[in-house]
Amino acid sequence: IRTHFTFSQTAMTAQERTQNIRGAFSLADASKIEGKSIAIIDDIITTGSTVMECITMLRNVKDIKITVISLALTNNL
Repeated sequence: IRTHFTFSQTAMTAQERTQNIRGAFSLADASKIEGKSIAIIDDIITTGSTVMECITMLRNVKDIKITVISLALTNNL
């Protein structure tokens, strides 16, 4: 769940993107996804900030498998 508004990251540096997205997502009930496989879908991974923020939020869920799917990847990583 997105917890707060974030600005467009199009013209931001990698550091600005990380700061902009920090804390933007939360998990209402981790027990509902324990032992599940989760796909994080991002249209374009530019710096990885959004994906990493999602993974950070999900990292403490018990027995979870996380897969990242993207249509494009820039060479900014």
